[in-house]
Amino acid sequence: MDKKTVEKELKDDMPLFTGTEYYWTHRKGGIKYTDGIKYVADTAEAHWIIDLVESYQPALMKAGKSFQIWTLLINNGSGTMTCKEDTGQPNLVAPEIKTDFPLDEFEFYCIDGVILLKGEY
Repeated sequence: MDKKTVEKELKDDMPLFTGTEYYWTHRKGGIKYTDGIKYVADTAEAHWIIDLVESYQPALMKAGKSFQIWTLLINNGSGTMTCKEDTGQPNLVAPEIKTDFPLDEFEFYCIDGVILLKGEY
């Protein structure tokens, strides 16, 4: 699928996820993620998002940051993935990335080691 088709599919379908039936386990560190996050990762070919969030969990959990708001902001194939403890708080992490992710902005949570869409909270 082309980028515009994937973008439309994600925008149409993400609001439909209001809970999860299954918790998936990441192959590396054991972080879990919901059906909605799996859908986004599969549809956008963006499993790297789960990899990236998982890579920061040891330090964030050690610092007591069990509620995390993650935001991916994209502009012309590059962007920043930020993590905050809450809205209006400073960034805990903010790696710069190169990606062809189809949405200009994607925000989701990681709560107690589970990555989920905002609508699944």
